[in-house]
Amino acid sequence: MSIKFSKESRIFRDFRCIPYADYHYLVRFYEQYFADIDHLSFDESMIITYYYAVALYETEAYYSFLTVADDMIEKSIINSIQYIDGQDVYMNLLYKKVVAQLQLNKQRKALHLAKQLVRIAPQDEQYTHLLYHCYRDCRPAFVRKTLLISAAIVLIDAIFMVVMTSLYTQWSSAVYLLHYLLMLSTLGGLMASAVHQLKYVMLPTRQIKEVAQLDKRSKKVY
Repeated sequence: MSIKFSKESRIFRDFRCIPYADYHYLVRFYEQYFADIDHLSFDESMIITYYYAVALYETEAYYSFLTVADDMIEKSIINSIQYIDGQDVYMNLLYKKVVAQLQLNKQRKALHLAKQLVRIAPQDEQYTHLLYHCYRDCRPAFVRKTLLISAAIVLIDAIFMVVMTSLYTQWSSAVYLLHYLLMLSTLGGLMASAVHQLKYVMLPTRQIKEVAQLDKRSKKVY
């Protein structure tokens, strides 16, 4: 079910005159007329509040956005409202909730919501990509540390090579040994990081998507 917008109230007519990309104006308008908007018809109130939620997200007012989005999602489910002006209320706000949670460093909550998105629409690559980012942000801290250490070793080895080349025309066996040890350490760190990336990020993302796709196919069969 979708809302068919009306033009019954003056506030709603004024609201429809605002460019929807003018997010700061939308926020000011809603907060200025909040008491009046609360007394509008259900359809008008839902439409205005939906665009207010989007404006909060776009202006990075994430805490306020999450509160309004939760209320909007609940109302849309209870009243069977799926679309507003052709936009899927539930999926659009849920997607934005994931991004907002990531921005607020609430990775576990974001991961939980991202799984829901992929399960609902496994064919949509933007949801899969978002789930991948959630898993990446939730991976163990030592994975990132390994990458940083590997990058530091590469830098140290590069500086070491430049210094040794400028000072000596011939290198001793100890210099060669140190250089190769640094290179091996870097290679080991990069290989370990790749394995952990596969284990903690790529495989879980693929598994969630494949299970969701199987569920979709089985529902179509029945």
